[in-house]
Amino acid sequence: MSSLVSDLRNARSGTVLVQWMRGLSLPFRSVALLWRHRSLWNWAAAPAIIGILLFTGVAVAAVAYSDDLLALWWTQPTSEGLWGGILLLGWIILYVILMLLGVAGAYLTALLLGGIVASPFNDALSIRAEDILTGDSPSPDEVSMWTGLGRSLVSTTAVTVVYVLCAVPVLALNIIPWIGPPVAAVLHAGLAAFFLGLEYADVALARYGLRWKEKLDLLNRHRPLALGFGLSTSLLFWIPLLNLVVMPVAVVGGTALGLALHEPK
Repeated sequence: MSSLVSDLRNARSGTVLVQWMRGLSLPFRSVALLWRHRSLWNWAAAPAIIGILLFTGVAVAAVAYSDDLLALWWTQPTSEGLWGGILLLGWIILYVILMLLGVAGAYLTALLLGGIVASPFNDALSIRAEDILTGDSPSPDEVSMWTGLGRSLVSTTAVTVVYVLCAVPVLALNIIPWIGPPVAAVLHAGLAAFFLGLEYADVALARYGLRWKEKLDLLNRHRPLALGFGLSTSLLFWIPLLNLVVMPVAVVGGTALGLALHEPK
């Protein structure tokens, strides 16, 4: 067992701060693993390309249609005078907030949708990363390659659907003037971080036949680890150019997290 997985397993019994810090550092340690094992690079190329195309597309769309969304419940003020200026300033502030939240919501949603599109490639990368992390192949003879990929695709889709269902009422808070947007931003950041942790840990956990409730229980018992990993991963996706390689980094980190939380007999 690699030192990375062993360290994560030891952190499970640590304080909230210890788990949180291990989760935050996991993507960066995954970069080091990818750098040392360049045999993984060929498998990391496809998820990276898919990721950058999706992230760029949804971010541009969110910026382009923010004014149309705001116009559904408040058209741009056109009155003159002091009161008209105050209204216009308020409209501009809400427009900027809505645009930023729209980009964030679309961007984080694209992270999970990207997992669906890139699922076959992510699963192949995860299998090879697990081989390096454990020193053993993850019992490829138990299921066929296509069965494994299909199971991974179904599992990834299920995570995405549940995330979207949970995110809708949170994002709906944006319609509440003033207090709604900041509350929605905080709640959505936490929700997205947890589901990103689940999304990429599930790439490995799905191969062990865990049921949906068992996966949620694993991450809930060690929530600081999952939240730390999900938060740092989502932040890395926002860095231009670096986001080219974040999806394969997330797959490797999620594989290590899944192995650390679940110890198959």
